[in-house]
Amino acid sequence: MSTDLVIRPEDTNLGFENADARDLMLPRIVVLQPVSKLVAMGQAKGGDFLNLTTGKIYSGSIEIVPVQKILQRLKRQEAIEGRPPDCRSLDGVTGDKYGACAECPHAKWADRVPPACSEIILYPVLVPGEDVPASIGFSRTAIPAGRDLFQKARFRTPQRPLFGSLFRISTELRSTPKGTWYVPKVTLV
Repeated sequence: MSTDLVIRPEDTNLGFENADARDLMLPRIVVLQPVSKLVAMGQAKGGDFLNLTTGKIYSGSIEIVPVQKILQRLKRQEAIEGRPPDCRSLDGVTGDKYGACAECPHAKWADRVPPACSEIILYPVLVPGEDVPASIGFSRTAIPAGRDLFQKARFRTPQRPLFGSLFRISTELRSTPKGTWYVPKVTLV
């Protein structure tokens, strides 16, 4: 008697019927900043990339294949570690607490003060050599890089789907009187 499981294509969704966006949290890859704990402990350098789930550090740059562009918004509560967001919009249009993002006062600039609610460009990505997909988000000073990635993929010749493009993301150091941080730089490979 064989113990091999026979799976029909129509059965591949069994057990996943009640899943929604909250159940599909991909590991996030983030840029390590000069104030990051791993940088302060000497285990990584500022500008490196970190997979928050696996702990893997990508030194200097990372290659990715973006699968889709997703617009979101997020308003954080006061800076207390571990507190959930005050409001989140998984579609960039409607927040779960304050409603329509376009009308929300937390999403607007006021006298050169950035909004409390940040726009996020999120890309689910494949990382060559990794078994599990991940996600990379671009917000605040990284928004231009998130838009640049999309434009480079969209207007490349010959045209192909977004997931038909390989990108290398590295970082550049930025400084102002308010601080020093790394921003992503996107290159089509």
